[in-house]
Amino acid sequence: MISDPAEAPRESYEGHPGSGLLVVKSDIPQRLDGLPLSRWHLRVLLSLGVAWLLDGFLIAEMGLVGSFLQAEMGLSSVQVGALGTAYLCGCVTGSLLFGLLSDRYGRRKLFLSIPVVYLGASLGAAL
Repeated sequence: MISDPAEAPRESYEGHPGSGLLVVKSDIPQRLDGLPLSRWHLRVLLSLGVAWLLDGFLIAEMGLVGSFLQAEMGLSSVQVGALGTAYLCGCVTGSLLFGLLSDRYGRRKLFLSIPVVYLGASLGAAL
């Protein structure tokens, strides 16, 4: 909680000429830029970096598996393309769903539930 009014974020409101819109000007971005880099920031950066690498790995993996599916299972290029499309649609649907659920129930709870969901989906795919 901010006890000193001088430390409170400064905001100003003014109308945008001719549009009827209200423009908010704030010094919050400058204040955030001035904060020191902490251990928490580094943990978040590392977590996001690992997630980005794993996401890229999964997409590259689908490209490698495509040729195997054609050779070993006799799938056509169209069928392999449909599998890749289904994979990416599943990624987008899952991201949107978990984004909405994390807004509702909290990011920490949903983030901790992802390995359980992944394990269940992997076991289901193995059967």
